[in-house]
Amino acid sequence: MSTRDIVRQLEAAKISQPVPRYSTLHVRLVDNPFMVAFVRMAGESRPWGIVYGRLNDAAPRVLTAGDGRNREAVAEICEEFGVALCQYFRAEGHTFNPITKDNLDTKDLPQIWVPGERHVEMFHHLEYAYWRVRKGDDRTQPLTVLARLSGWIFRESGRTGQQQIIDAARALRDAYAFPADTLSLGNLTTAVAWFKEDGVLPEKRIRVRTAGEQRVSPTLDPGLDKDVLSPLVEQRADLLKAGKSLTLVEQKIHDALGRELMARWNSMVDAYRILANDTRAENIGVEKLVKSTMDKYVVEFQRVERGMLDSSGDPVFTPHPETDFHGSAAAAGYFRMQAADVAYTASLVHDDAELCAEALASGHAFMAEVTDVWNTGVGRVTIPNWQVKVPIGEISRLREGEDYSLVGNPKSKVSVREVEVVDEEHWSVHIEWESPKVRDVSGPISAKPLDSSWIGHRLIFVPCDTSALTAKQAQAVWDAKDGVGAWLTHGRAPVQVEENVIDDITQLQDN
Repeated sequence: MSTRDIVRQLEAAKISQPVPRYSTLHVRLVDNPFMVAFVRMAGESRPWGIVYGRLNDAAPRVLTAGDGRNREAVAEICEEFGVALCQYFRAEGHTFNPITKDNLDTKDLPQIWVPGERHVEMFHHLEYAYWRVRKGDDRTQPLTVLARLSGWIFRESGRTGQQQIIDAARALRDAYAFPADTLSLGNLTTAVAWFKEDGVLPEKRIRVRTAGEQRVSPTLDPGLDKDVLSPLVEQRADLLKAGKSLTLVEQKIHDALGRELMARWNSMVDAYRILANDTRAENIGVEKLVKSTMDKYVVEFQRVERGMLDSSGDPVFTPHPETDFHGSAAAAGYFRMQAADVAYTASLVHDDAELCAEALASGHAFMAEVTDVWNTGVGRVTIPNWQVKVPIGEISRLREGEDYSLVGNPKSKVSVREVEVVDEEHWSVHIEWESPKVRDVSGPISAKPLDSSWIGHRLIFVPCDTSALTAKQAQAVWDAKDGVGAWLTHGRAPVQVEENVIDDITQLQDN
């Protein structure tokens, strides 16, 4: 926890109410998102009940199985849910107008909300349950498509800045500072209760703690499971064994699970309303994050589905639920995640004063006063250079060779050429402008970098967006298949082991 986080938490405690963490909102709020919550039987990974629908629907759809251990019954509710999810995501083969590279529009972002992190993990469980098919099976059937879409949702949820899968509890934690510990805010009902309850802090904390007793994770309350649901499941088993009607007991199970599912649904709706009623504007950098999210959806999911529908019958690669099974795939994935992490702050910091102040406090950005401006270009070439005076902070990561942008100008780029200590309190830093060189940049004034009117102005420089370079490294990993060491990083195990290899192993074992 940083110093600024502590200050915000104290401010929230002072007014007994959550306070905004940043000047803008860092999440796209789709007008009518898809929402889903799960519950599962103890010891089971597959859902026992699902509630899903669109935010503005008259009522969500509640699906339950009579017994959470019955794979056929669970598969039925998962298939119905899968069809609805694929239609909402406009997946290939499930709509007449699938999202493609040609018709991609950020206004059509398909966004799914879940109550918390454990519900995100349920998509991984769904992928595990229905991903594997036997040779010759139809890989375009709804359950198999649901498995692939669930796997993509789970993997995408870990990418910094993605806008497609929204963990409601985390969205509130990211947008507000609460007068409470972070651990308790993992429960969505606790976070929502801080906005609903009134009173002074000690009394409010008690009421919030009481509200937080309502579980929102997929795992049911042990008391409910033991005292209500277990007897009903046993009664159903007895009736099934006796060949009697199961309608009444299954309705009781449905009602009990339905109340739990609706509690999770209502918490999600409350979280969305809290953010939607926030007076802060959406950060202008969110549009770039949404575009990146949709690009990845088209390339990493829709492209695979088009391949599945192709009548040629050629094999189509689909990611495995467990691992990459290939060192180069893992390395490329790492670079893509790193690129997303770099792009996130660089995209948002130019439109958020609080985020900029946070970057300054952490040493990732720096404030400087321009002391000199000159040109090192020859002839008609213009290469603006500045000498700036930078206060030495408690935390500073300023290094020669690093790239920064002038705050408010996300496409600008300056490179630190030299850092010299002037005294105990200041550095003298030589920076060279790489972009733009002859166009105006905005700040306290609007002028070309070579204009001497910049002298005397105090400016803030923030990390430059170098994600494009990092993304190229991901592609370079695959391009290295013909390079030095490719036998190790891109090699495959031989189908047949050579005889001399077996002899060597035998000799080693004998020794």
